[in-house]
Amino acid sequence: MVFKNPEIVNRLTKDGNTCLLSLGHYGHWEWVPSIALYLLPGVEPGQVYKTLKSKAFDELFLKIRSRFNPLSIEMKTAYRTIIRKRNEGQAMVIGFLTDQRPRKHNNEYWATFLNQDTLLQTGMERIARQLGLAVVYLDIKKVERGHYVGNFSVITADASAEEEFTVTEKYTRKLEETILNDPAYYLWSHNKWSRSKKQEA
Repeated sequence: MVFKNPEIVNRLTKDGNTCLLSLGHYGHWEWVPSIALYLLPGVEPGQVYKTLKSKAFDELFLKIRSRFNPLSIEMKTAYRTIIRKRNEGQAMVIGFLTDQRPRKHNNEYWATFLNQDTLLQTGMERIARQLGLAVVYLDIKKVERGHYVGNFSVITADASAEEEFTVTEKYTRKLEETILNDPAYYLWSHNKWSRSKKQEA
């Protein structure tokens, strides 16, 4: 994977700040940890993940995702880990796959996504707003077989200055644009619409 404009991320982390990288299950997202090759010296890459029920599969996927030695952060410990790293003076770029269906009544928000009422996760936004972090979106495009290009765009330089759910809305619109440009490379097997707004009312 080639990242076209890493200077966007590097500008946000050059003073020792942490930046959250938001993306969806699009293209070959497993290659995103290769961003480590583009970061400023001393900036640590990280990725938030959800532990799989199968220990064998969990270990396999962690091994695949660890090729470029990112810090793998279990979802439940993300907030505490980011605070600890900041207290240690460690700047990071931390990837969040934020398009999965949230657990029931846990950090959720309804929005229109691909013309459907969709329940969205807000955990990344909550962390960013509480800690005043920058949030960047990663748009992934397939250029040919086995070759992908990533382009960064800033959602906010300081999430604490944003109204509630603004970061989630901006991320959702950007992901929607990515998908509509070439729907074939989105992971449609995530059943995002198993819960309806009508049922929840």
